[in-house]
Amino acid sequence: MSTSPNAAREEGKAENRKEAATESSTRTIPKFSSFKALQPRPTTATPTLATKETPDETIREREKKREKREGPSRGKEKDEGRRGYRSHRSQSREHKHKRVHHERDKDNDRTDDEQRKRRHRHGDSKERTSHSRRGHDREKDDTARRRRRSRSREAGTTTTSLIPRDTAYYPEEGKEEPRDAPQKQYFVDTKGDEFNLVYGTMHRYSIPDYHRGGSGRIVGLSPNLRIDRAKGDGKVMVLSTRGGGGAGGEDSSVRAMRQAFSKLANKESRRLRIKKDETGLDEAFSRNMDFVPLTIETKKRKNRGEDVGSDDSDKEWDHYRSIEGLKKPSTRPDDMDLEYASDSASEADYISTGGDWGDRKSMVEFARKVEAEPRNAEAWLAYVGHHDTIISGAGRRKTAAEKRSTAEVQLDILQKALNKNPGHEALLSKYMDVAQEILPPQKLLSKWNEILKENPSQINLWRKFIDFRQTDFLSFSYPKCLKCYEECLAVLRTAAFRAGVGSLDRQALDEVIVYVFTRTILFMSESGYRESAIAALQAMLELNLFHPTNLTPPTSQLEFEMILEVFERFWDSEVPRIGEKKALGWASFVDAAETGTSPKASKDDLQLPPLEPRDPFGSWTDAELEWSRKTGMPARTIDEIDDDDPYRVILFSDIRPFLFSFSSETSRKRLAEAFLMLRGMPLVGPYCSNSEVEADVFLSPGMKFDSSELWFWPKEQSKWDALPITWEGMEPEKKAVMGDDPFGFKLRNFPVGSESLFNRSTGWFNGISSAKSLPPNEVQLIRNTLEKLVERLSDDSWSFYYLEWIWKNDPKRIGKAVSLCSKTIRVWGAVTQIRWHDSTHEEGRSIFSTSSKESSKSTDPNKIFMWHACIWEELFIGNAQRAIRLLLSIESGELLGSDENDENGPGPGNVSKLLLLKCRKYLEYQQHTMLSIKLNEHAGMYNDLRALLEYLAGGNNLDAAIAVYDGFTSELGRRSLTGPTSHFCELCLLRKVRLVYMHSTTARPFKPATLRSHLEAALEIFPHNMAFLSLYAWNESRTKIENRLRTVIRDRVLKDGNETVAGWLFAVWAEMRMAQHYNVHAVRHLFERAVECNRTRHSVQLWMMFVEFEIRHKEYRRAKDILSRGIKHCPWSKELVMMAFTKLQCTLELEESRKLLSIMSEEKELRTHDVTELEDLVEDLMDARRDGGGGLDGGADEDFIKLPDDDSDEEMEDE
Repeated sequence: MSTSPNAAREEGKAENRKEAATESSTRTIPKFSSFKALQPRPTTATPTLATKETPDETIREREKKREKREGPSRGKEKDEGRRGYRSHRSQSREHKHKRVHHERDKDNDRTDDEQRKRRHRHGDSKERTSHSRRGHDREKDDTARRRRRSRSREAGTTTTSLIPRDTAYYPEEGKEEPRDAPQKQYFVDTKGDEFNLVYGTMHRYSIPDYHRGGSGRIVGLSPNLRIDRAKGDGKVMVLSTRGGGGAGGEDSSVRAMRQAFSKLANKESRRLRIKKDETGLDEAFSRNMDFVPLTIETKKRKNRGEDVGSDDSDKEWDHYRSIEGLKKPSTRPDDMDLEYASDSASEADYISTGGDWGDRKSMVEFARKVEAEPRNAEAWLAYVGHHDTIISGAGRRKTAAEKRSTAEVQLDILQKALNKNPGHEALLSKYMDVAQEILPPQKLLSKWNEILKENPSQINLWRKFIDFRQTDFLSFSYPKCLKCYEECLAVLRTAAFRAGVGSLDRQALDEVIVYVFTRTILFMSESGYRESAIAALQAMLELNLFHPTNLTPPTSQLEFEMILEVFERFWDSEVPRIGEKKALGWASFVDAAETGTSPKASKDDLQLPPLEPRDPFGSWTDAELEWSRKTGMPARTIDEIDDDDPYRVILFSDIRPFLFSFSSETSRKRLAEAFLMLRGMPLVGPYCSNSEVEADVFLSPGMKFDSSELWFWPKEQSKWDALPITWEGMEPEKKAVMGDDPFGFKLRNFPVGSESLFNRSTGWFNGISSAKSLPPNEVQLIRNTLEKLVERLSDDSWSFYYLEWIWKNDPKRIGKAVSLCSKTIRVWGAVTQIRWHDSTHEEGRSIFSTSSKESSKSTDPNKIFMWHACIWEELFIGNAQRAIRLLLSIESGELLGSDENDENGPGPGNVSKLLLLKCRKYLEYQQHTMLSIKLNEHAGMYNDLRALLEYLAGGNNLDAAIAVYDGFTSELGRRSLTGPTSHFCELCLLRKVRLVYMHSTTARPFKPATLRSHLEAALEIFPHNMAFLSLYAWNESRTKIENRLRTVIRDRVLKDGNETVAGWLFAVWAEMRMAQHYNVHAVRHLFERAVECNRTRHSVQLWMMFVEFEIRHKEYRRAKDILSRGIKHCPWSKELVMMAFTKLQCTLELEESRKLLSIMSEEKELRTHDVTELEDLVEDLMDARRDGGGGLDGGADEDFIKLPDDDSDEEMEDE
């Protein structure tokens, strides 16, 4: 019985549906979304269930079933169309044996033979040949696929059911897709891709073809760079540009690649080098080989059982099916022939990413030079220094990894240099500088002890060693660090006695001893031992400035001990010492046969409140601050003081190790300046803004102020401030808050000249600021000490300094202060300025008139200072007519005209040519004369007056005045009086800028570019001058262009290797005033850079300002973290630690406060008041909390502020 074709098809479909349902019920196929190329839709959509039979058996079985349905008459046609039939079967097997049959019933008269013939034939013979060829290609793929599938079945795996595609994406039924018809870009397969389960990936022939876009360009690189596919071996990409080779014969692709990688600043990037073969070529020759192999198999590899030439092991070790799991980040490069450059300490293997061929050539030259001259220490130092310039020369900052790798190389070079030059001071100093960047603290301390034991007389090493001991948190404690200072001074004293009095070496050693002693007393004061610091300074001043007249500098340790025995009797007598009332000095004590009147015994009237059980640390902090404010002067043995404070009374044995007798007068004056540094006051000496004293982070004269002072922080803007009127699409105008005051930055890092003294007007910078916050005992100490120093030194500079300080801090004593100073013309000029500001201008003019008449016939060259001061005072009040009359009267000494108020006299624009010519000639002659006799300050005054004459006589002719200043600067250059270390050149530039500033505020119109050009020229030489920087910021605030100021700060003030505390503070101050609402993150970034900088990371002032900044923005957790970091970098500062109790107490838990107190008082041994009672109270509170009693009073625990735990803080304990 024959079965109709339709019935057979329906029976087959039912069977296939049943099999598919069974398969789907037993196995779930995950869904994937993949990109696949569209294939021509098969003629049927009947899925079949795969069996465990081989593909050939399945095909033969289905052919037999088809023969039964079709009959034997179609055998011949089947053989003829077998090739086309197989191609269709191959196409069906490619889709997991799916076959879709479409029925066409349009013509019922057609027989089954004709229907089968139309299904297997497609057009003429040409089309059938092409179709057969495509089927033959698919058959090859099917053969390879069957082999893989058979291996999979042998391993115990089973195939999966086939998932039909969505019919919406296939061509219409019965229609063939044209061969070159455009394919769709992608489709979403919601049914899943079975190849992901079978092979672990998509079928590569199912991925549509894509064409490269961009014509070889690479995302992230310059558009001119293209991939050159004509070059290379197929394993690397070669980049080139359209311009061919560049200048100098260098290929443009090489140049572009080098420039691209020179800008690489990623912290994750590491330099590579070719790995050196451990065996080398020597082993090849030692094995008597007939050839030189590229690689040599070592015994070590054989023992591990590794196959050097095996490629499979390299492919399998990171395979996704590996039992080792997914590939983990490796500590070695992917290329086995390379290694990281920092893995070794050999300096020859390091090549900078930012360098060029010139750097490499220089490196080779340095290496050859040190090999040829191993005893040349300068060559070794130049070789080491060249490594720093390689990366920094690329125009970017070094990363942390680059710094460390460079330090490793430099350390290896220096070790080789020290092997050739043992004990060389410069090499040892550089070695320890580099070692400090990479060695841990314990190893570094051991290295320091080893080097100082071998070289005990190296002075620079001792200076660096005290820096290390003072800043290393783990090894620091106050007694140990103080002992280090004692040892350093002992070494310096021994070296000074060997040098001999009057020699240049002795003078240099005296300067070093002054520096170390100044560091010592500052260290004592900042650690809380202010009485010890003041007592040591009093003893040194008495020993060197107020000693008996018959005392000569000692030449040996024995002579010095004899001097100290005599001085000890003076100290133990407890007569008044310098800085105290009625102090007469050591010389007066010796002249009076070592007798004197001791002050009466004093009694402490300080009554500290008891500790509050509810707030123990808060009450203790208030008592500690009050106790520190009212004490400070060393007590005597007869005074009635608290027995719990043994550091109030200073015995001679406590300060004896720090004393020394200097041989030069210059060193004695430096000792007087140490007193100013101790009190945080500006210096008197001829220091320029670039001096080492100003840049020293441990000295920082004049850089100490309260972190909460209002002048530094901008005013908080109210939310009711009027908003600017804008239209949509217009950015609101940024208003700078710099204000009209260019003198708002109060730190004074510039030389103090006569123009900066006795100036209360807003016309220029003040050299000395008033100290309104000082306690009375501090004011008394400074006043008494300055009085004695003025009497002893007999220097007009100190007299002016004393008068200025008294005038601003104790004006009631100005009359007595004037009587103490010598009655010189310069002092009378200062008195004239004081009367000018305190009373009326007429009284000041009267004093000046009297003084000028008395000095008219005098040959004292100092009279020019008085004329100069009075002329500028007239200009500041806008009286240009009187100012030019004073200029024309300098030669005669008397004011021109009988009536001083005659408005018809000479003035701007109507000056007699004869008087003008005579005045020019006189001022120019005096200027050259003063330069010839080495009176440079006087010559600068005459030059400034010459410029004023040209300016006023020409009707505010600024160009003529600038020409005078520039001519004088050129003359100074010919006399070698200019440069970044010349304070006199800096003063001349300050006077020039002052005239330009005055012109900018009085003349209209005025171009800001004029002042900018002069300030930029001055900042090129003196980038740390705060006067120049303040004026530059004020000038740029009027133009509303912020980046000019930022550029100057970045490229000049904060240039790598030249950073200062004042520079960082100014950068922060200016950033907060560039707009009404500044960028908090930008300011925080500046602070972070400041405290991470090697030159300024140990600045207590910077850390305190950083903490204050976070507190003002309510970032208390940040502030606590920053304070913790600051304590680790500045472990000697009691003020920094106390900041945790004064401003961050609300964020500290009871246990944190207890640990901090323990670190300060026990571990680091900083000076604190008696904390025994506080420790007992805290211990009781903690016991009560642990027992659940709620405190001492039962239930008092509710009154404590409970804060969440801060797990981010690291305990400050020894690692």
